[in-house]
Amino acid sequence: MLNRSMPLLVTTAVTTAVLGLTITSPIVAQAETSNLAAICAFDTGMGKPNPLGMRAYITAVEINGDTTFTYEQFPSNVSGEAPATIAQQRKLTFYKTNVTKARDLMLKNPVYYEELVGFKDTSRFKEVNDLMRCQTADGQPLDKIAKVADLPDGTYRFWSGNSRDANISDEELLKQGGFLYVFSKKGNRAIGSISHIDDEAGACVEGLLGGNTVSGFATTYQAQKEFNKTDSFEPLGIIPDGALKVRKGAKVSAGRVRFASALLNLNGYSKIATGKSKAPTSCPR
Repeated sequence: MLNRSMPLLVTTAVTTAVLGLTITSPIVAQAETSNLAAICAFDTGMGKPNPLGMRAYITAVEINGDTTFTYEQFPSNVSGEAPATIAQQRKLTFYKTNVTKARDLMLKNPVYYEELVGFKDTSRFKEVNDLMRCQTADGQPLDKIAKVADLPDGTYRFWSGNSRDANISDEELLKQGGFLYVFSKKGNRAIGSISHIDDEAGACVEGLLGGNTVSGFATTYQAQKEFNKTDSFEPLGIIPDGALKVRKGAKVSAGRVRFASALLNLNGYSKIATGKSKAPTSCPR
């Protein structure tokens, strides 16, 4: 569970048997803030029971850009000649994935959760996730970090990769790859370009901000031979991470495609320094 009154700590349980009774006591170790980015755990302060019961829990820890979920069951006594206990622990690691994106993946794909706990259960992670609270390495509530819609007016750059260091260099961005959304925000509106790190052939997205989502329209910067013309949202193929979903596409000038409806989901993206990047002032017509 999260400790609300102390700096961010990582706890590990050690179990001893005394007179046949199992006693579990925490070893508390101060986390290295240079390695640990965030930790999420069941929050008893919400006043709701643990969906996993009294003897099991799930934590999620992001270290060095990787996120590991741990499912642990408290030790149980084993009958026999000598006092003994048995416990179970299973870990699931998402590499190069921050904890926000990892939680989203767990929600979208039940197989991950079933592999973590070791039994078939397609619905329980939502219950677990709803009662998890996260803290950053410096003890700030991760869940209360400002949403894109809450940012002051200005120009921003969001990256699909993992970095708690907002001043990541362009060289490191090129090395790690991913996608960038560079946009300007004014009031509840945003306009910007999303593309591969090393390629401008992406799309211009303009619309209204709600939470971490831009809802509006999108226009590709280059001609497209195949595109979604239907009324159903589908990921835009040139942004294969699935963040941008579009529908009702139609060709405009120079073979570009304008989608009358677009949703850009920035959950899992990291806000990084804008650097020399500039947001577009308008989308292609």
